[in-house]
Formats: sequence, C-alpha cells, structure tokens
Amino acid sequence: MARLNPSDPFLIELLIRNYSWFVKQLNAALAASNQANLTRAQIIFLFYLDDGNDKAQTMSEKLGLSRQSISLTVKELEKGGIIALIPDPEKKNAKRIKMTAKGKRSVERAFAILRDLESKIAKKVGARKLDEVKKLLQTEWD
Repeated sequence: MARLNPSDPFLIELLIRNYSWFVKQLNAALAASNQANLTRAQIIFLFYLDDGNDKAQTMSEKLGLSRQSISLTVKELEKGGIIALIPDPEKKNAKRIKMTAKGKRSVERAFAILRDLESKIAKKVGARKLDEVKKLLQTEWD
C-alpha cells in the first residue's frame, strides 16, 4: 500500500535507510582492512553481546528474536572465527558466547570506522546537529 504523502517519510524509513548506509560503509571499510564482513544481524548481535556472559537464550531475549535466528547468527559468527562457544560454569550443558581474538580485533576496527563515519556526518551536518540527533535517539520512547 502506497503512502498518501511520500515526501513525508516515516521515521522508521529514515532510520532504516541511514542504518543501511552505515552497514554498507562499515563493511567496505572492514573489507579494505582485511577484516570480517558482517551482516546486519551480526552487527546488531555483536553490539549487544556481553562477552563471555551471554548465552544464545539471553541474546534471544535481549534482541527479541527467535532462538532459531540467534542460533543461525551464532553459527555464522563461530564459523567466521569471530566468537567461540565456551562451557557455562553454572550449567553443564549450556554454552556461553565469547569473542575470539579475531572477533575483538574486528569489533575494535568496526568501532574506529563508526567513529570516522560519525565524523564525516558531523562535517556534513554539523557537530551540534549530530549531537542533538544522538541525544534525541537516546530518549526512551516508552
């Protein structure tokens, strides 16, 4: 169904479009520095991962995603050498998710790239406006 006024996009459209720009720029810069290419799901997963403390179940709860989609993301990241599953000292059959050295390097590089991207945006729109947007997006909407 088409919107009545396409010149007035919904906030969610703008957020998704700009998030897509970030992912594209991030992966291009990661590739240029021989780091792992990450999917959108993997990027979100890594942002929310409490390294060494989270299990697939806690990640599912944090992100509001099915266990199946979290399981797939875990398998992909494990196969790529970004994370490893380690025994949970509190539960014999459970596994915790731990970043590997490669994963830590990739995430550190990704954070540096994101800081650079924010600097580019600040140069384009102004540091004050960027700070305002960030403050607005930190506001709880509930």
